[in-house]
Amino acid sequence: MRILLVDDEEHVLRAMVRVFRRQPQHELVGVRSAGEALEHLGTAHFDAALVDHHLAGGMNGTRLLEMIAERWPNMRRILCTGGSMGSDDDLTHSHAHEVLMKPATVEELVAAVEGHTPRVAVAG
Repeated sequence: MRILLVDDEEHVLRAMVRVFRRQPQHELVGVRSAGEALEHLGTAHFDAALVDHHLAGGMNGTRLLEMIAERWPNMRRILCTGGSMGSDDDLTHSHAHEVLMKPATVEELVAAVEGHTPRVAVAG
């Protein structure tokens, strides 16, 4: 599975790269801006995009995911955020399949990208 990671904070991007490098079934590309993401998307196939909501440079993650949904509708889209997204940027309008709150666990990141929710055992 090819994954595009988009986050303008270098330390966050490095941490996510480390997480996914431990998963041999994933090939990844990490970029720091929406513009870089669109350049890579225009030249290579990706199965999933994991995008931070707050990006420097004018375009936020919600807008980037909207563009991805329009051009590559079959790509899995995950939005990460460290705080409030605001009333107009909720999950319904984000074009994301899933929204993760930072800091997300390794299990949450992998499950979101792969399109399944981790199983939770419920005592009964």
